Amino acid sequence: SLADLFTKKQTLPNRADMGLSGFAAQVVTAFVDYGRFITLCALTVLWATDQNVGTLIPHRLAALQIFIVAQNIFFDTLWAIVLAPDTMAEVKSRQIMQDVRSSRMLWINLRFSCIVAGGVGVGAWLGMFQPLILPVPEAEAIERVKTFAVPYMEFWVISVVKDALAMHFAHRWMHNSEKFPWLASIHHDH
Repeated sequence: SLADLFTKKQTLPNRADMGLSGFAAQVVTAFVDYGRFITLCALTVLWATDQNVGTLIPHRLAALQIFIVAQNIFFDTLWAIVLAPDTMAEVKSRQIMQDVRSSRMLWINLRFSCIVAGGVGVGAWLGMFQPLILPVPEAEAIERVKTFAVPYMEFWVISVVKDALAMHFAHRWMHNSEKFPWLASIHHDH
């Protein structure tokens, strides 16, 4: 049962036999990741933006930040279960499954979500974010696609730069517990 996942010691099935790997894993994870991005865009535009007035709704935009963290935890757990060892290392999979049941990690994620949600909510209230306004319903389909092209490209560039910088510099520092003990402790908690 679902409750057993969080309360009992779980052993993963043999992921080498049942897990996704290779091209299938690439296709499934890409499909799901694009779906997550589209869902987030849709929620931001349709739920957290007042399209009639053209303003963001701060408390709804803040709530989306908690949704993002919850979604990340869910998909990390899902990938730990369904991706084969040649796609996700066994040690990483075990760590994720331990973190899901850890009350300390729950507290860390909840605290992080609330800080980010509070910051985004205040930023939206102060007008620091620009809403994405949809074209009128009569607009051509290409205009609707263009509306989402700019935030998609911004998201893509930020993701690539973040990954390049994090993996090149910060990740090495996270494994240097002598020079950066606070980074190493944060990294090993996650």
